[in-house]
Amino acid sequence: SIVAQPKWGKSGSAMDCRTDKEIEEGMIVRILDLDDGATPTWDSAWDRDENIQIYVPNELRTDGSYDWDETLENALVWLDETKEMIAEGNVKAAILDGMDKVYDGSGEIMRESLVNMNQSKQGIIRDTLKLRIEPFQWKIRNDVYNKIQNLFMDLNTHRFVITHLKPIYDSANLSDGPSRWEADWHKNTPQRMLQMIEIQKVKRGKTTNYIAELVSCKTNSNAVG
Repeated sequence: SIVAQPKWGKSGSAMDCRTDKEIEEGMIVRILDLDDGATPTWDSAWDRDENIQIYVPNELRTDGSYDWDETLENALVWLDETKEMIAEGNVKAAILDGMDKVYDGSGEIMRESLVNMNQSKQGIIRDTLKLRIEPFQWKIRNDVYNKIQNLFMDLNTHRFVITHLKPIYDSANLSDGPSRWEADWHKNTPQRMLQMIEIQKVKRGKTTNYIAELVSCKTNSNAVG
């Protein structure tokens, strides 16, 4: 996993996963870009290298809101296609750019399904903000989220999961600002990671450095730090 704030080098770091030899051999990097932000990096840093393949699955409704059913169905089609390409032997890595978006989308699918279940024949106002959700009903969200996560983790290639940081407020006074930042994904996700990278932004005089640190590693604990 690669975790950082927006525009701190998450997508670019993952795109850089090929060796010079693998680039010459035409190895492919496949990107499922729910964040819809990888294309500018591909354009500026890679001159639109045809072997970096970016797919944005996002579908919008006429009112501008996300159609999460269609978006995540598109993601499933991409996962099937990627699995077939990996079997052909020329895919270096698959990148899921926006695990937080999968989390958000799964939650919205759950809320909409519960609203639809409670509609009368005349219909009701789709006010999901006031919807009461029982503990057992969160399973709907978790099942959708885990389906995407499991299929991605099952791909037989190098896999990168990218997500943002979300603010955590311990104080009731929001003006105090966030107490800390945490990776924005379901709580079961970190245990699936073999290596975890965090990127920090450090200003030194007129220079801004982005420093990627390996914060945990199941395959080589000596590399941590």
